[in-house]
Amino acid sequence: MLTTSSLINGEIPEKIVDKYHKEKAQPLYMNESDSHFFEEHNIKVLLDDFTEIKKMYLRHNADKVSNKIVKLVETKRYSKTE
Repeated sequence: MLTTSSLINGEIPEKIVDKYHKEKAQPLYMNESDSHFFEEHNIKVLLDDFTEIKKMYLRHNADKVSNKIVKLVETKRYSKTE
């Protein structure tokens, strides 16, 4: 199961951040408190750029996310020692 992993996005272009601010929205960023929480709960953080821009909105790139999950599952499955 993927309960021990968290996917984190990459950099967000400034023009997109500005657009979200105009709409009274803001991106969420991982801070030191978040990092500490993940570490305490043994949650592995996967840092990669999983974003894409569609019609000036930031979205998760489903292909990138699913490929990363498949690779993670395959690695876990084949690295088990029994």
